Amino acid sequence: MNISTRLHILTTGAIVGGTFSALLAQPVSTQIAFATTPSPLSQTTIIAQSSANIIDALSDADNFNTLVQALETAGLSNAVADPRRGPLTIFAPTDTAFETLPDGALEALLEPDNRELLLDILTYHAVSGAAIPAAEVTSGDVPTLSEDELSIELVGETVMVDDATVVQPDIQAVNGIIHGIDAILIPNSASAEFQALLQPAASASTTYP
Repeated sequence: MNISTRLHILTTGAIVGGTFSALLAQPVSTQIAFATTPSPLSQTTIIAQSSANIIDALSDADNFNTLVQALETAGLSNAVADPRRGPLTIFAPTDTAFETLPDGALEALLEPDNRELLLDILTYHAVSGAAIPAAEVTSGDVPTLSEDELSIELVGETVMVDDATVVQPDIQAVNGIIHGIDAILIPNSASAEFQALLQPAASASTTYP
């Protein structure tokens, strides 16, 4: 599926070719569905008591500036901000999380030629159909807007998302909820492409005497 088609799906909720890509427009019961295991995100939709949309809430928190920039570069800002879309649960890398990327990786991701990879990565951080507080999350796998599943695990009172930890839970927005995390999540489907991106990025950032 090319990037134009994917952006059309994400911004309009249209179903193309009968695929399971139109998560933003589907009823809750079909957005989070598992063949053999219950969803770690409850089927009960919780509408956050906030007048700010997700983009405004990220901006107001003041430690998700890099994520806001990446969403704008990927062409996702309007879709994520639209109060008619969602509800969404966003696992949002903090600015500090982006700083853990290898030198040159962020700059490479934001280049126009890598927009589709950036889209794959960003949509892997978003779950449609529920706005769930951290206290109500349970362990399990959940489908994301990238169509990859991420793993959620409770370790005591700590919420782990793949290899990341939720460090700033329950930032409310009118169209969802945001949980700040301390690492960038890379879907399996984009892992090889991301690793390939790191090689030239590392070479470009190397200086020689």
